[in-house]
Amino acid sequence: MKLISTSSRNRLIIKKCHKCGHIMESKTEIQRCSHCNKAFLPSNYHNKLTAKNSLDFYEQFLEAEDLCDENLIKGIQVLW
Repeated sequence: MKLISTSSRNRLIIKKCHKCGHIMESKTEIQRCSHCNKAFLPSNYHNKLTAKNSLDFYEQFLEAEDLCDENLIKGIQVLW
């Protein structure tokens, strides 16, 4: 049996909105719910520097390949 390796380039973030329950998937961190428009903070935001402006804030959202399981909120996000 041949195992298929999954490349980090194929990783997806699957996120459930904690307000409306809508499920979304993306190759980058999701900034807003596509159903109810609820804004989200970037993963692991408490360990990141405080953004000085809105551009700095949006740069804190990472690609799926740059995240690890420890960065995610258990029960709301998963890397696939």
